[in-house]
Amino acid sequence: MQLMYACLILDGPLDFRSSQRPDAGVFQDVYSLLGDIATVSNCVTLGRRGLRRYRIEEGELISTPTKEDDCLFEYVLDTTVRPEKQLRGYFEEFVDAAQRTAQGFAIEDVAGMLHNASAVDDHGWWLNEGGDDFICVRVEEVPDQSRNVLQRMTLTAGRLRVLQAPFYFDMGRQLNDQRDELETVAMSSSMMWCVYYPFLDCRHPGRAGSQERVAITTQRMLATAIVVATRSHAHLLASLEQVAEGEKKKEVQRLKREVHAELERLVGDRLRSMGFSTLVAFDRLGGKQPSCGEIDVIGGIVKSRDAKGLIVVCEVKNVDGTLHKDSAYEILRETVSRAEGQIERKRAWVALNWHKLAPSLGIPESFSVDVVGIIVTRQRVPLCLSAKRPCLSVDELQRAIEEMTSLDLVEWRNDVRAGLLAT
Repeated sequence: MQLMYACLILDGPLDFRSSQRPDAGVFQDVYSLLGDIATVSNCVTLGRRGLRRYRIEEGELISTPTKEDDCLFEYVLDTTVRPEKQLRGYFEEFVDAAQRTAQGFAIEDVAGMLHNASAVDDHGWWLNEGGDDFICVRVEEVPDQSRNVLQRMTLTAGRLRVLQAPFYFDMGRQLNDQRDELETVAMSSSMMWCVYYPFLDCRHPGRAGSQERVAITTQRMLATAIVVATRSHAHLLASLEQVAEGEKKKEVQRLKREVHAELERLVGDRLRSMGFSTLVAFDRLGGKQPSCGEIDVIGGIVKSRDAKGLIVVCEVKNVDGTLHKDSAYEILRETVSRAEGQIERKRAWVALNWHKLAPSLGIPESFSVDVVGIIVTRQRVPLCLSAKRPCLSVDELQRAIEEMTSLDLVEWRNDVRAGLLAT
């Protein structure tokens, strides 16, 4: 669809003013040809990125997925199938405030506009009858603030020409030189533009025959844009920090730190709900900072099964797997690899000094303990990116902890057992 749209808007917005209907046969031929071009373009892009391998056998194109493609599939499946698992309500307040501080509006404004839509309302929303989810917006009739959000989330020929990669509100990196027409069409199908720009730019017959600017979309496209936004908090905050200036920048940086602190508190709360005594943002022992640096979360409990102590050391990461960047997985892999080194140092420090923490963790000093290091992330990280140490989302943490406290060591998950350091 993006490729077809790019072909059509190179000479300007889509124009629905003509009442002449194209010949059905010709239209179908053109549609089929563009569909074939989009398929070939997509294959070339996936091959260049190392996500797929292709070969020709007996005149047929055979596609084989790679490990990187498995990572992409796992991420997209988690985004689209499990949207209820995105910890909504914990971070929106800070991320929403950062957006409004930096630019005066937020992605959630689109959700509010959609929620208030009716068949035909005073804000210019048109919804097709008969259960269709098509939406058409009279741009000039929406309130000024909503119009600003709408215009910043509309996919135009100009954006396809100048943005190296799409991201909300033109915060993607821009090219030094504009793409020509051929490059524009080719790149239109290689990135998920409509995730970040779900509205399409059009013209429509207005009242009394005048030309009227409208933006069209579907409820599904808008919902996808909002869901992906919940999966992109870390990158969104980093982008807002770059575009904000002066006091606004300082406020965005404060909110960014608050998001991380809130995630640490959330992990501590989850452990306490399972009976652990916890230390959150631990950075002092006897008035001195630990040699390993600040430890995000430490949890301790006595396992009733074998009267043995269990200490969980958590390195908390607010990470994203952003869909619009070719290097998203490499960046995520580097983040996880760096976290593995951090959790190794912090787990070793706790194993050496746990007796000094015993009163705070509720574990008698005479007990033996198992110390487990776990990387905890806001959203799920594909398994192929976390090979050395357990890397679990906040939602996955509880089940892993329940296994550690109720099962023998040999019955633990392999990845969790890899985080163990016995003392």
